[in-house]
Amino acid sequence: MGASVVGMSELKVPIRIQCAYYPNYPIEDPEEAVWQPALMTLQIPEEIIANLFKLYPDEWDDMNQYTDLTQPVYFGPRFLNLNVTEVPTL
Repeated sequence: MGASVVGMSELKVPIRIQCAYYPNYPIEDPEEAVWQPALMTLQIPEEIIANLFKLYPDEWDDMNQYTDLTQPVYFGPRFLNLNVTEVPTL
């Protein structure tokens, strides 16, 4: 896994699965549960996408090149694999 995924897991960020917070823990009452959706199911607001070049001027070229910003963009790790090797032929 990439370091960002491990870091988010250590911070208890719900990356791929939804989770519940029970305000009266250790009593896990389903009626009182506060459900949090998985982070990677949430769309980044269009207002933020429209201002990415201002928010991240140093990273803008890479983001624009490797993410289709004309489509909805969702939260989640994005990375470039800089350790690419060719697969040997058999």
